[in-house]
Order: sequence, then C-alpha cells, then structure tokens
Amino acid sequence: MSRGKVKHRQRKLGDCAIAVGHVEAACRGRKAQGELKFLTQEEQSEVKQEAEELDAEYEDFFPINIVSGNGQHEPKMYYVSSVQPMFVTAKLNGRLDLVMEVDTGTYLTVLSEKDKNLYFPELVLEKPMLKLKSYGSVKLHPLGVLKELKVELNGIKRELECYVLPGEGPPLIGRQWLEAFGMWPLSYPKQTSIVAKVNKIEESELWEQFSAKYPVLFGNTPGLFNKGEIRLVLKEGTKPIALKARHLPFALVPKVDEEIDRLLKLGHLEKVETSEWATPIVPIIKKDGKVRLAGNFKLTVNPYIVMNKYPLPLFDEIFAVLQGGEEFSEIDLAHAYMQLAVERQSRDCLTIITHRGLLRYTRLAEGVCVGPGEFQKLMEGVLAGISNTVAYLDNIYCTGKNRVEHLRVLNEVFDKLQASGLRVNKRKCKLFQAELDVLGFVISKNGVKKSPEKIRAMLESPRPTNTKQLQAFIGLITYYARFLPYRAEKMKPLYALLEKKNSDFIWSTDCETAFVWVKKELASDRVLAHYDPSKKLILACDASPYGLAAILSHEYGDGVERPIAYASKVIPKSELSRAQIDKEASAIIFGFKKFYRYVFGREIILKTDHKPLVYIFGPNKEIPSTIASRLQRWAYYLSGFKYSISYVKSVDNGNCDALSKLPVSDETGVFENEFATVNYFSEGASCVDFRRVGQETQRDEVLRIIYKYVNDGWPASESKLKEEEKPYWGKRVELNTEKNSVLWGYRVIIPKSLQTRVLEELHSSHLGVVKMKMIARSYFWWPGLDREIENVANSCMICLRERKKPQQVPLSTWPWPDRVWQRIHSDLLGPVEGKMFLIVIDAHSKWPEVVDMGQCTQSIRLIKEFRKIFSRHGLPKHVVTDCGPQYASQEFKKFLEENGIRQSFAPPKHPATNGAAENFVGTFKDKVKKIMKGGVSLERAVDLFLMEYRSTEHCSTGRSPAWMMYKRELRTRFDLLKPTADENVYIKQAGQIRSVDGKRKFSVEVGDAVMVDDYRIGKDKRVEGVV
Repeated sequence: MSRGKVKHRQRKLGDCAIAVGHVEAACRGRKAQGELKFLTQEEQSEVKQEAEELDAEYEDFFPINIVSGNGQHEPKMYYVSSVQPMFVTAKLNGRLDLVMEVDTGTYLTVLSEKDKNLYFPELVLEKPMLKLKSYGSVKLHPLGVLKELKVELNGIKRELECYVLPGEGPPLIGRQWLEAFGMWPLSYPKQTSIVAKVNKIEESELWEQFSAKYPVLFGNTPGLFNKGEIRLVLKEGTKPIALKARHLPFALVPKVDEEIDRLLKLGHLEKVETSEWATPIVPIIKKDGKVRLAGNFKLTVNPYIVMNKYPLPLFDEIFAVLQGGEEFSEIDLAHAYMQLAVERQSRDCLTIITHRGLLRYTRLAEGVCVGPGEFQKLMEGVLAGISNTVAYLDNIYCTGKNRVEHLRVLNEVFDKLQASGLRVNKRKCKLFQAELDVLGFVISKNGVKKSPEKIRAMLESPRPTNTKQLQAFIGLITYYARFLPYRAEKMKPLYALLEKKNSDFIWSTDCETAFVWVKKELASDRVLAHYDPSKKLILACDASPYGLAAILSHEYGDGVERPIAYASKVIPKSELSRAQIDKEASAIIFGFKKFYRYVFGREIILKTDHKPLVYIFGPNKEIPSTIASRLQRWAYYLSGFKYSISYVKSVDNGNCDALSKLPVSDETGVFENEFATVNYFSEGASCVDFRRVGQETQRDEVLRIIYKYVNDGWPASESKLKEEEKPYWGKRVELNTEKNSVLWGYRVIIPKSLQTRVLEELHSSHLGVVKMKMIARSYFWWPGLDREIENVANSCMICLRERKKPQQVPLSTWPWPDRVWQRIHSDLLGPVEGKMFLIVIDAHSKWPEVVDMGQCTQSIRLIKEFRKIFSRHGLPKHVVTDCGPQYASQEFKKFLEENGIRQSFAPPKHPATNGAAENFVGTFKDKVKKIMKGGVSLERAVDLFLMEYRSTEHCSTGRSPAWMMYKRELRTRFDLLKPTADENVYIKQAGQIRSVDGKRKFSVEVGDAVMVDDYRIGKDKRVEGVV
C-alpha cells in the first residue's frame, strides 16, 4: 500500500491541533484524561492494516491483551501517547512498595480488584459512599473502599482511603493523595518520575502481559504434554532387572516418605503390586534439607533403551530460520522431559523399589536416558506452521523482521505451547535480544560470528607465574602440536625459560609474545572445530588445587581430537579446602553444565585423570550409598546423560591440566555453598561438638594422616600404609572431609581421644547392644566400633545386676492394629520409691504413657487420669487390663461403656495376655532403676527413660513410637550430631516374638565369670562369681 492510499492520511479532526493523518481515538492533539485509549473494532483493523505497511507512521500502536470484566481475554489495540506518563512509589501498610501512575484527571485513588486480592487479601472492604462516573458519564461500580490505609511517600505518612474497582488495571494516584503529600499542584520530586518511552515495551511489562494471557503456561504447576505419550523401546532380547531396595540411614525415611507422598499426589508416581523391574532409589539431600528421589536407572533400564535417531537441526539450519531478524528470543521449557507422560505399556521398566514397596513413574523420570530425537520430533510437531521459529530440544528460538512481527510470533508460540499443556521456565527465557548465543555461535541482525565464550578460557588465561604452570602450558601446546605450524621457532623463549630450573622465573617480553601467539592460534579456526552432531564427542575434565577445566572436542576418523570449546573456572576461596576428589568431580560437573547444549542427548566419552571417579560416576556402576551426599547428587545428575567414562594418565591429559592451572572466572554454577556441618554431641555445658572433633582429628596420629590422604591422594597400594591406617583403605572412595574432620559418608569418624566419651554418652540410658548399634550407625564410626559397643554393654555392672533371666515360655501375640490408638494395654506399676505409676501402651505405635499416681490407685483417680490421656489421643476401641480391683470396678466399667470402649481382662496368673503392658512394666523398672543408680532422681529417671524409649526404633515395628504415633521423630541429644540430617525409618514387623520373648541360650563352663543371685538380706541383688 502506497502512502497516498492510506485511508486516514487526509482525515481531519475538527478540534485537533494536528490537522490530518489519524483516527480520532489515536489523536495526539487532544488533552486526554488517561494515557491509554481503546480503539473500536473497525479502527483496530484499519490501524493494524496501515501499521503493517507504515511502521514509522504508526509506531505508537502495538497489540496486547487485556482481561475484561467477565474474566475473558479480549484482543485490543492500544495507543501509547507520546506524552510521558509519570509514576510515584508509595509504601502501603509499611510493607509494600507500590508503583502508582499519577492521574491528575481524578480526585480519588484507585486500586484494581486483582491488586487488592494480591497485596491486601486480609483487608475488609467497606461500603462506598460516593457514586462514580468515568469520562463520558459511564457509571462505575466500585467493589468498596479501603479505609485508613497507611501510606508513606517522600518521608510523609498519612492514613488515606482507596477505592477498589473490579477487574485489572494499573494503580492510579489521584489528586486527594497528591494533595495529602504536598504534591498538588504538580510539584513532586524529579526522582519519582519514570519515563515510558514511545514504542518501547520493557521486558518486565511484556512478562506481565504474557503472564496474564498465559497463566497456565507460566504457572508453577507441573506441565503435562497432552498431544501424546512417550514410548520407551527396549533392545531385542532385554531381560528385566530387579534389584533389592537399598538400606538407608534411619534418619532419612520421614523425608523420603514425604517426597513419595508428594509425587503420588501429583500423579508422577503410582503404586504397583508386582513388577519384573525394580530400580533402587538414591535419596538426594537438597540444600533446603528436603529429599529428592533419584532412581538409579543406569543399573537397570538405561543400557537397554533404544535411542531415537530423529535428527537434530544443524546450526546452519537454525541460522537459516533466524536470519533476517532484528531481535531474537529464546524460550526455555521447565523440566522438559518431566512434562512428558509415559505410555502405560512402557511404565513397568520405570518401577522403583522403596521401603514402602514398588512404585512406578508415570512421567519420564529424571535419570532415564532417552534419545533426544523423540523430544525433538514432538517439539517440531507442536511448533509446525509458525514462521521464524525453530526448536532445539527444550529450547525454542524465534525472531521477526520488526517488533510487531516478533510479538506475533511469540504469541503464536505461547498459544501452541499452552494448548499442548507445557510449562515455560520464565527465569531462563530471553526476549528481544540483540544477540543470541546458539551452539557456540552468536546470531545478530548483522549475521553470525563465533561465540567469544567458547574461547574466553583460552584467550583470557593468565600468564604462568612459576615453572609448574609453565610446564602445564607446554603440555597444552604438545597436545595440539600438529595444529601449530612453526611452533618450534615461536616457542623458543618459553622452552628456554623452562630449562632454567635453578634460576629465578623471569617472564620476558619474548615470552609474552610467544604466549599470546599460542593462545591466538589455539583459539583460531585452524585448531578449533565446528560442532557437528554426527561426530563423536569427547569431554575432558581436570582440576588443580585452585582451578577447574573442561575441553569439549570432536574425535575424527584418524583418532585426532580437535577442540570445539574451552572452559575453565577459578575455585572460590570457600571451596579451596575441599578434598581433591571433590574438586575433580566438580570439574566434571562444570564441564557437563558448561557444555550442556552440546552433550545432552548425545553419546559422549568422558575423560578424567582421577581413578576413583571412574568407579563413582561409572554409568554401569551403582551409586555408593556411603559417599558424601554432594557426590551422590552429582552422580545422580550425570545419570541423565549418555556417556562412557575412561581413565587417562595425567601426562595424557595435558590440554585440561594447563587450563586448570591457568583458570579464569566463570559464572557457571557448580559449588552449592551448602551448609556443611559435622555431626556432634552436646551434654550440658561440656559437649563433644564438631569443633572439638575437628581439633582432636588434627591431633590424632592416625586420623590426621587419613585426612591428608583424603585431601591430597592415597598411596598407590595398601602395602604402603601402616597397620593402623589399613582399616580405612577399603573405604577410601567413600571418605570425605568437612570442618577438619573425616567422614565416612554421613558418619563422622571419632578420634581416639573422644571415643570413650562418646561411648559413655551412647550408654548413658543403658540401652542394649542392638539399639546402641542402631544409633551409632546413623551418626558416627571408627574401626572396631561394634566390638567396643558390645564390650561396654557386657561390662556395665548396673546392666549385669539388673539383667532379666531368659524367658522360658513362648509368647502369643495380639493381632497388630492397623491404626494408632485402636487398642491400648494398661497396668499399674509399683511401688517404686513409694510411688505407683499408671502405664498405658498403644498396641500399634508402642507409644507409652506413664502417670505418677503417688499412693492413690482408686478407680476414681484412675478414671480421671484416663480422661486426661483420652483428651490428648482420643478414644480407643479396645482396652486390655489385668483383673485388678481398680480395672474390674463398676465405676471403671461404666466409664468405658459410656465412651463406647470394649474391655478385655488378662486371666489370673497369665500376665502375658496383657503382654504389651507387662513387658513395658518390666522394661520400665529395669531401666529406671539402672538410671537411678547413676545418681539420678526418680522423676528425672522416668523422663530420661521415656525420652529414649519413645525416640528409639522399636524392634517389632522397625520405627520409633514417636514416628508411629505422630509421623515425626522427637529431637534428642543425638540429633545435635547431625543438625541438617533428615530422618529415616524402615518399616517392618518381622521378629516380634524373638525380640519380645528375649529367647537366649544360656550356657556356662567351668572357670567362667558369672553374676550370681545373692539372697542375703541387705546385700546387693547379684554378686560376681566363678563357675
């Protein structure tokens, strides 16, 4: 359309200062009451048609979407005035800084219903006293008034009212508020103004518009692709693999349960009764203390999945779509693969085995290695028909010849993504970028160029400052020697400096010239290769004490490697004390994250010169359960990639070695800044805490050597270790260091000087051998710990004197209730120190209630105490008691009948019928007496016993009474040992009769030391003797 044919070019408005050339609603010559005006449907079509031909003439028009009063999205054409709107920022109710547009055409201050519900949902609206009309006498219907709203502006505080109108819209500050703050007439500070530029749409404003139009696409709920399901194709002849569930630390089970429940509620997991497949889980502890479930699929299904060979687009194809654009956008899908449902026939191989049985994923779980071709095919199907748009896996690139076309393309992309049920990660999206980095190249309106990021590690690497760094740099040159012509002549100054071993290291001008030449050559196209999806990929990684390095390369038919990109990173000061295995592992993670777009979905070869990582990160190796949680997280992260890992000698890893010793700064996130704490004990004012453990570790003759081995490397063979160091050799891969201490996985290794103190704390409440070992295995370790725990328990005189005789009669058990507080067992205990105690035991959870009855055990008092207990836990269905007069009284029977509770009696002379209560009575007397013999009062002894009993795993349930009763663990002194640990329990009901009966074979021989019952009055119950 020519300029002469524009419909409104000669149109004139009678009272307009600008004679011709625009529709009335777009008039700039009038003084408008507001900055935004609606155009009629006819005017929208006319303006849009003309704007497409004459962008310069109508640059103030742009299409966006608003929400109407009925909640429906209606396309509108807005006109943005060239008069710059002004804004002020007011603090409301002392907490919210709200940006408000100055509206001098109204007396009132107005807030939209949406903003009121978002910012002040708790405030109550009062009935409006005024009737409102807008420009043109259109009646408005306010929802109400916010009275006495506390407002602060320019240091002035006022209590004012604000009207709330239905729908959406910007907050408007009217003359009433302006006058209250001394800003009327129009005399407010310059710094409160924000310029709204003509034809300039800020990215934040765009996101507001897009979020309003596509609330589901940019929402926080998990996405679910609704255009099809993923089918996992397994290699022919694949036999299902079922592995056993992993035994995990007891302290983690509650958090694992919480995560399982969350995934079941979301529908990401479903329960199954049987499956030929079973993949063990690895609970990964996140920085916030929660647990993420990771199926170790690399041991089961990953090796047998057939990779889809659907081709990925080459860079030339991507550039062909994007060339000619003015600006470029990149859209990133949130957890893309987790948005894909797996068809029912393929779900069986995604079955995981947990302490709660078999579960299987309904979504494509993280850690399942699928070919990228399937996802690429799906994305191309979703975006088919949209111009100037191309997808590369979970990234979508688009552009337009101008801003209007670019907006249209984005809207089309978002329309199709939302219609497909997908979700977008807004934080990773980039809109209207002048340049965009795609697969190592930078695309702009001027064309394409090589990305400086992939060669920055080489060009910006600092010059060597000592002989070791120079040797590493020479190793880099040697590695790529075939690509460096004339290197012998150019490198003479560096070789000469390297030969001066006994003289000062002096970096000359000739050395600098040679150094710069080498870096430029290694960053040139003569050495660098362009990324090619059809070529084999190699990722080489290395770490020095202060730097990380990764080099991505292609391997060609003759075995020659050509680098695609270099990367290095200075290790932060806070991480320099890490063990070398952590640094080497972090170099691998750095490489995968830095080159994610190259390596994801590709089969690559990973090279490292740190041999233990071949075992830990091996794609066909199980993730060790006792390695540091940080290495577990990294091993799980790598399980989602298709790679083989190989060990190379340090001398053959010269290219990476040089960059790790000459690193540059890099923003790629590797280290988690996790709050690393060492388990510790605390006892009153004197405690064995992580600081004390660290101090004593550095003084311990053995542990300080082990600490050095973990950080700096182990000897080549076990034979080079001293005898006292050999117990650590088999665990060397799983050892790590924190806060000057050595840890075996999550268990702190206690130095020799503190072991006796820790054992005393462990046996302070006279727990048995089994429970002591359970506690120790969740918190600490040293060589021979189990044997020493047995010695402590078997040498405790209090325990020996009070130990029960072996029970001779088998015990018949009650059926186990399926819920807490359905059946309870009760008994009266005593006298102990002249006092009687009421005992109540829940048959499901084994939770005990103990009430000090003093010397009163009458049925009236008994009923009173039961009422208190029932007020806390509710009414049970069944109460089991003995035939004591208190329980058999009419008052007690009536009390139970009135509350709908059935009562059962244990037959006389058969207390085992009420075994739950009777057994607890015996345990209570035994432990309380032992504790009191340590100089503790009766009241304190009861409290200490109950704390330990309620928080210790019960042999018949496999969980503590606290967890069974309240689904949480009690915080005990031992939890100070691991402040950030999550709790874990493994549910099982096996072995009840064995553990309750306490059957033990008793035999002695001549000469054995024994404890003998002493029946003399006034003597100890038992004395030492010899058979």
